[in-house]
Amino acid sequence: MSAEDSSVKIKIEPASPETASQVPGEDVASTTEINNTTDQAAPTPAEFPKVAVPRVGVTAVIQNAEGKFLCSIRKGSHGEGTWQFPGGHLEPGEELLDCGARETLEETGLKVEGKGVFTITNDVFLNEGKHYITIFAKFVMKDPNQVPQVLEKNKCDGWYWKSWDELVAINDAAAADTATKGLFLPLVNLIKKTSDLSLEDFIKQKGF
Repeated sequence: MSAEDSSVKIKIEPASPETASQVPGEDVASTTEINNTTDQAAPTPAEFPKVAVPRVGVTAVIQNAEGKFLCSIRKGSHGEGTWQFPGGHLEPGEELLDCGARETLEETGLKVEGKGVFTITNDVFLNEGKHYITIFAKFVMKDPNQVPQVLEKNKCDGWYWKSWDELVAINDAAAADTATKGLFLPLVNLIKKTSDLSLEDFIKQKGF
């Protein structure tokens, strides 16, 4: 038998790429929503920090009886000095809404119930070398009269209730360099998504 006859020929078929529609779970935004999460101009290879490995964060959007949103000023981490909602890193194997409820309890002591994910933002912190996919989900307090506490003093000094108009005004002032404190990047990108809608109306539009 010749060398040519003894050779084995293998045909490799190209693998079909995984699409966003194959992502499991009922609490995930639609395929269209997932495919439209780029809220910033994509950095060039020279700009993009090599240390940035994308991570997933879950943000809990919580309103009180007056329609105001629970927020605080970040400290001790990237985005220090900016306004944020409760939330944090998704742990391995953790459900999205479970993450939001856990982080809220750890940070504020509030017991909340997740209603659903209503949007996603793509947040690249070039200066800090960080990249996050932020999951925004609506939560409601199980006890509307419960008062948020500062349980992680290394992360914030207090919890406040702000209207959406107040948060948009803070963002506008920061953009015009007339305010010392702006919004955390995921909130900046959330404002871009809501356009002229209030956040409450935007969430209702998503079915929550």
